[in-house]
Amino acid sequence: MQKIQVTTGFGYFVDQAGHKIAKAELPPGEHPLQDGFTYVEVADKQALELIELWIDPKMLQQQQDEKLIMQKTREIAIETLKSEGKLPPDFVDGAV
Repeated sequence: MQKIQVTTGFGYFVDQAGHKIAKAELPPGEHPLQDGFTYVEVADKQALELIELWIDPKMLQQQQDEKLIMQKTREIAIETLKSEGKLPPDFVDGAV
């Protein structure tokens, strides 16, 4: 494990592929850094806010797929409960 020296308290982490993966606000001083990662310090909070983090496209697609599944599951559950008489026939899903 490597060590980094933080001066401004604001920075971000870069993975081995060069992707900016996380922002950090750390107290000044020495901190551990997992091998294979790099810490890049910026001047202040405003500079940190301008950093755009990388989002894994596979993870993004997985999240979108999961959202579709949850929506369909809810639709099916509501229709089933209506047909079983456990929800009123005029039930309107307010969670959507």
